[in-house]
Amino acid sequence: MWRYSLVLVAGCVGEAAVSYQGTVTEGPVAGYEFATVANPTGGAPVAGATVQLCVDDRCGAPQTVDSTGAYGELEQVFGGFAGHDTRITVTASAADRRVEYTTIYEDTSDPTVANGSCSTPCPSRYLSFVLAP
Repeated sequence: MWRYSLVLVAGCVGEAAVSYQGTVTEGPVAGYEFATVANPTGGAPVAGATVQLCVDDRCGAPQTVDSTGAYGELEQVFGGFAGHDTRITVTASAADRRVEYTTIYEDTSDPTVANGSCSTPCPSRYLSFVLAP
C-alpha cells in the first residue's frame, strides 16, 4: 500500500521586530526626522497627540504623548515570510493634523533597524514628528 504525504512549506523565515520612540512637536512644516536626541527641532510639544505603530494592517494601541511631547517605546514583533513585503507605518496625529512614516521592512534603511555599523550598545535613535498648524 502506497501512502502519499503532502508537505506544505509556508516560507516562514523567522521573527522580526521594530521599535520606535520619540516626540511630537509643533513646527512650520510637517514631517519626521530620525535623530540621536529626542525633539531635535526644539519645538513645543503637541498636547493630546497620539502615535500608533502598524505592521501591515495590524495596529497596536495608540499612545498619547506626555507633557514634553514624548512617546515611549512602541514595539511589534512579527513573523517574516519569504516573498512578502512587510509594511511598517508609524502615525502621529492630533485633531485634523497627521504625519506618517512608512517603510517596507525588508528594504528599509530605517536607522532604528539597520544599525549594523555601531558597536554595542548602539546609541538611541528617535523618530520625532513635527505637526504643522
